[in-house]
Amino acid sequence: RPVPCAAGAASRCDDIFVIDVSDFDYDFNYEGNAYHLSASTEGFLPLTAEQCSQATRGASTQCIGFATPELHNSTAFFNFNIWSDHASTPEPGILALLGIGFAGLSLMRRRRQA
Repeated sequence: RPVPCAAGAASRCDDIFVIDVSDFDYDFNYEGNAYHLSASTEGFLPLTAEQCSQATRGASTQCIGFATPELHNSTAFFNFNIWSDHASTPEPGILALLGIGFAGLSLMRRRRQA
């Protein structure tokens, strides 16, 4: 059964991207090295209760993110910092894995909205 569109949609039904802030600051290990990931939520705005409810299928009415018109290309900028006490620069492989992971999350969100 289709989910009704949130009120005030810019198009027939906006695509909604929700950010879980707790996922943007954590430690992880890769090949025996400890790393820390920190990401900025600058540019993400609080969404309306209706948008949050629609995007999370009723699980939340308070969230941050953005909405884009359906069937349009949209650009979003993310700022990630990855560092380790043992390495002076982030490993390219880790950055590529994170990029692929976030692209996959975005595609999954779009599929759920469709």
